[in-house]
Amino acid sequence: MPRSSQLEPEVDALYGLRPGEFVAARDELARRLRREGHREEADAVKALARPTAAAWAVNQLSRREPEWTQALVTAGRRMLEAHERLLEHGDRDAWREASESAREAVERLAQLAEQILREERGSVSGVLRDQVRETLQAATLDAGAREAVAAGRLTRELRPPGGLPLGERAGRFAPGGGDQAVHPGSDRPARSRPAARAGADREARAARRAAEREARAALRRAERERTAAQVAVERADQALARAERARALAAEALAEARQLEQERIAELEAAERAREEAARALEERERAVAEARAAFEQAREPGDSR
Repeated sequence: MPRSSQLEPEVDALYGLRPGEFVAARDELARRLRREGHREEADAVKALARPTAAAWAVNQLSRREPEWTQALVTAGRRMLEAHERLLEHGDRDAWREASESAREAVERLAQLAEQILREERGSVSGVLRDQVRETLQAATLDAGAREAVAAGRLTRELRPPGGLPLGERAGRFAPGGGDQAVHPGSDRPARSRPAARAGADREARAARRAAEREARAALRRAERERTAAQVAVERADQALARAERARALAAEALAEARQLEQERIAELEAAERAREEAARALEERERAVAEARAAFEQAREPGDSR
């Protein structure tokens, strides 16, 4: 990865882009560097890999949720310190507290990453959720993973180390070199407490396995609840669609009824006008009949019985 101080912000910006924008922006940056004569840096930029979906989501956490990302980093460091105290002094309380803090940070960030993925992709598969969670768990157990997550430049998901985080203490507790481990402040090999150290190590592994079981159970519960929520949403959508269709039909029927009402009102008004005209015509005919009768009576000769 390019290390030019002037180039770092631009490279960092690449990893903040949406997945579909990364390649085009990377290639454009490489072309620009090549035009400016920075061939070596251009080649390095061109070689940058596009992050996987899980890596992209974790990269967004350091940008959108810096406080929780820092909480994860702090929790990982506390786990290392607590593990050392567990091995050296059998301090199980510190280990349990540090493990709980780490689990809380992983759980919170995993939820936030899933929200980010849903905003981008619409849905999140179980495999993708597991990849995000494993990457965050790796950051609690390994210094290099912590740095990568905090930097927000992952190109692929990470896997937690198989054992506890001994790699950061290579100068004090070398992996596979238990018999040569030296206690702080002492120049003699730590052979006087091998049984206690082995017991503490077993306890730490058991605590980690218990934490993994709890996290797995919590994940299964969350998936079941998510499935139930999806079913509820689908049913609500169906009910809403039915209600909308019924409303549209009712609105159409209402419009037709109003149109029919207007037609009937018009017919009634026309009938009333026709009746009034007929009544006036009848009055006129009655007057004409009366006038004709009077004329007839006047014209009839006296004694004419017709």
